[in-house]
Amino acid sequence: MKVKRLFFESVKEGIKRIKSEFGPDAIIIDIKENMDAARKGYEILIAIDEECVAAPQEVHGGDVMKRMDEITTSIRSLNDRLASMETDTLKYRAEAFPATLREFYDRMVRNGFDQRLAFSLVSEVYGESGKFAEDSGKVGYFLKRVLAKKIRVNSIDGSNEPVLMLGPSGAGKTETTKKLAKRLHDAKVPVAIIAYEPRKRERYNEFMIFSDHTGIPFYFTVNEEDLPFIVEREPRKKIVDVTGDEHLQRKAVERLKGSKKLVLFPSWTRSEKVKDYCSQFNGADLAGLIFTKLDEERSLGHVLAQLLHLDKPVCFLTTGTGVQDIVVPDQETFYTLVAEENVWRREEKRA
Repeated sequence: MKVKRLFFESVKEGIKRIKSEFGPDAIIIDIKENMDAARKGYEILIAIDEECVAAPQEVHGGDVMKRMDEITTSIRSLNDRLASMETDTLKYRAEAFPATLREFYDRMVRNGFDQRLAFSLVSEVYGESGKFAEDSGKVGYFLKRVLAKKIRVNSIDGSNEPVLMLGPSGAGKTETTKKLAKRLHDAKVPVAIIAYEPRKRERYNEFMIFSDHTGIPFYFTVNEEDLPFIVEREPRKKIVDVTGDEHLQRKAVERLKGSKKLVLFPSWTRSEKVKDYCSQFNGADLAGLIFTKLDEERSLGHVLAQLLHLDKPVCFLTTGTGVQDIVVPDQETFYTLVAEENVWRREEKRA
């Protein structure tokens, strides 16, 4: 066996060339980033059997499978190594920040924020804060400003289009419908609720009790054909609580093309799920997202990361079980999500 030290601009390019030039028997011993400014890239240490390289032999099916398993194991190990290297590199680079910015970076990571995104944000704040980077109050101000520029907030106020509440079962559509209706009612906006639910008839009683307590009228239907007729004859602002069945939701969207569509997700939903779910409404002009049940999470950095990664505006956040627990997010809210403890977490969860 002979050990070779090779240099490449990227790890991906290096592995491809090593397998091409030295064959599947080449063993990757170590990978490390070259921090020398004169020769940036990656140093890969490999061990090769020169005889096998010089005179390749016939390989049988069993040997091929064995080597494929070895390569797969090596790739997994390499991915783990790369992830560890990236973490170490970010930590190393973060040390160059002033103490105030390092504190914000550590706080973001503790609150569940992705390290790469945290580093990117802090770098941007550093560029904007300049000479004020040593002042934690000023850094907080610039962080709020950066977040406000990156995240769009849409309002449903000022228009009379019906509002469709969409999203997977368990997202909290019915509770959020009541919260939103109560918020509008308290703001002296005439509002009515339309519940479309072919399967769970018990929701009729739930809305009846809510209507008795608040004076907010509601309609209940089990047919999507009825939706346009109810919407047309109801002059007040309408919030339509749509069943959690995805097929029926698409039908409701088709029936009410001129409506504002809000898609709700529990705060723990992964970004892949959000993207997949929203994709079925492509072309439907979604007005924005609502993240619900923030009080059920230990930390909320991942919620803000969702808002930064997704190219969609946010309309509301729900923060508790009470009918008043609905928030129109602003820069102070975004700052709280990423840099503070979860101020809305339920007391019983804390205990």
